[in-house]
Amino acid sequence: MSNCGHGKSEITDTWQENRLAKLSHKLIRFFYLDKIFAENGYLLSSRTPFYGLLITIPLLIVYEMMTLFVGHYENYSVRNYAEILFKELLDLLGLHGPVMFALLVIIVLAVVFYFRDQKHKKFSPSYLGYMFLESTFYAIFLGFIASRFTRMLFMVINPQDQQVSIMLSLGAGFYEELIFRVLLFGITARTLILLKMQKFTAYLISALFSSVLFSWSHYMGSEQFQIISGFFRLFMGILFCVLYKLRGFGITAYTHALYDLFLLVNVWSV
Repeated sequence: MSNCGHGKSEITDTWQENRLAKLSHKLIRFFYLDKIFAENGYLLSSRTPFYGLLITIPLLIVYEMMTLFVGHYENYSVRNYAEILFKELLDLLGLHGPVMFALLVIIVLAVVFYFRDQKHKKFSPSYLGYMFLESTFYAIFLGFIASRFTRMLFMVINPQDQQVSIMLSLGAGFYEELIFRVLLFGITARTLILLKMQKFTAYLISALFSSVLFSWSHYMGSEQFQIISGFFRLFMGILFCVLYKLRGFGITAYTHALYDLFLLVNVWSV
């Protein structure tokens, strides 16, 4: 008799487990979590170089067009330091002007698209919209945290023409993330890991190194160094490194650009 009771208990447990599994599966499908967390779903696909480059092409094109009208392109009279470094490097390679640079980006994008991971072969245009919304959330949330932490809102911001400020915000999103996160942070971390350094330590050192240079680059022009603004930019640089590691280039670039735009209207003071 005890064996029969034990058999019924096992059947009941199995039935409850199956019922719970079906309920969980329905909830997962209802909230689209199966599509979000799948190997070809949003979370993994959106952080690939293909989606990162694709979503930043409009950001780059708008910025390059604005440089022709409000930025005095030829003499770099209004620029951020990251762009100057990158454009000077292209000049050394014989690539001049926004058209040649846009062509270079398209070529790189085509190569990345061809060699990208087979798991991300299906292209979903809706992911680009989700990436923009996600970046907007990060721009507001991270900016709020950083500004509260360093009291950035009390820092004096140099007055500039509104169109120029918008142009610089877009350029910062693309070029500063390309230089300080993709190249400096990414390459430094990979180099240290190849030298047998522990991954966490390698990423920590790379984040600090790239963020110090990121903060320092903002004082290469006419702006005077201040402890509070320097620490703020260092802190934001570290946050962008974390975001880049977790979510990729595209979302980090838009988060940076949108954050700068929100800073122009002092969105965290309301």
